[in-house]
Amino acid sequence: MTCNDIQQTLNFLVFSGMQDENNSSEAVSTSKKEIQSAKKPRSKSTISKATKKDSIQLNLFD
Repeated sequence: MTCNDIQQTLNFLVFSGMQDENNSSEAVSTSKKEIQSAKKPRSKSTISKATKKDSIQLNLFD
């Protein structure tokens, strides 16, 4: 490999690394939105349906 080949390879690696950082930051911002939408409060009826019996049975199957 010549010095020019090495320089081109380094430029490609740095450029693709910058692209990966941009893509990952976009993915994080969308996942934060999804987490916020998932944090909607549950209704009281949904909470009252879960009993201690249910949790014990689920633990046994794990």
